[in-house]
Amino acid sequence: RIEAVPVWLEPADAEIFLRDVIGLMREGRLDEKKAELANEELARLAAQKAVRLPAAVTEAEALALVARLFACNQPHTSPAGRPTHFELSKGELGRRFQR
Repeated sequence: RIEAVPVWLEPADAEIFLRDVIGLMREGRLDEKKAELANEELARLAAQKAVRLPAAVTEAEALALVARLFACNQPHTSPAGRPTHFELSKGELGRRFQR
């Protein structure tokens, strides 16, 4: 019985997610003896199932999301190892917008 789900998972998707986790366990990709590998697989699966941002986000919502990102243990890369952000200086912005 599923009693709660993480905030990034829609309750309607909980059963599918749990079945995916069980599938990973059956395949040997979630082995408690290989905790780091298991964590990576769970993070990858969670990232695939995460709710995406709506098309329009308020400034307050965007700032809250950035604050949550930088509160993570590894905020600079996604579970797949891709960068989560980049910085542009004022000079670089000026060059890109020809100002």
